[in-house]
Amino acid sequence: TEQAITLFQKQLGVLVYDWEIASTCSLRDTKDGRHQSMVKFTTLSARQRVYRRRALLKGTGIYLNEDLINKQQLLHYQARKLFEAKRIFKNWTMLGNIFIKVDKDDALRKISNESELLKAAKPIII
Repeated sequence: TEQAITLFQKQLGVLVYDWEIASTCSLRDTKDGRHQSMVKFTTLSARQRVYRRRALLKGTGIYLNEDLINKQQLLHYQARKLFEAKRIFKNWTMLGNIFIKVDKDDALRKISNESELLKAAKPIII
């Protein structure tokens, strides 16, 4: 818990109190040797304070991701692949939901299934 609080404060500039963290646990290391930990927050406001600033971790080798159920994890993976193929402008998760923007000025879209995702994405240009 102390390591998580220190990380949030030093890397993100976010003050999180120990009572706002329900639990922390170490997960198995990844195949490439990175260590994974899980943090469970007691309040939504603490979680959102941390998640709003996670872009500050870019380039540090530290990643903050939501723990998604398998269905949402697969849908987010598919959205990332469409992003890499430049068929959508941006994708992200928030509170277990998948969101996309097809173009920079496009409205935010909540995606519930693969067919919605593929219908919303730009067509493949050959």
